[in-house]
Amino acid sequence: MSIQQLAKLVFWCCCALVLWGTLNSPSGIAASFPFQDKLLHVGAFATLAWIGYLGYPNRLIFVAIGLFGFGASIEIAQAYIPARSTEFADLLADMFGIVIGLAAASR
Repeated sequence: MSIQQLAKLVFWCCCALVLWGTLNSPSGIAASFPFQDKLLHVGAFATLAWIGYLGYPNRLIFVAIGLFGFGASIEIAQAYIPARSTEFADLLADMFGIVIGLAAASR
């Protein structure tokens, strides 16, 4: 298995993990510091973007647009889940993470 194939597998597993984590009921653990939630969004989407770039190096635009759509879909879906909420700031944090992840991977 090549590094690119492994990155594709890890990318899709991480997407599934992010989806599962964001659509389940929150654990009830209080935030340790202000904006912890936003930092988690940035970190998750930076990681997804970085791994997506490694798995799909010739499809940078598709990775970026796909992850943005993924983040937007999660926010829409959270509107229908009790104890979850839709926040535009979360989507902004996702976008910031995508930019960071793609910038880090392209170096």
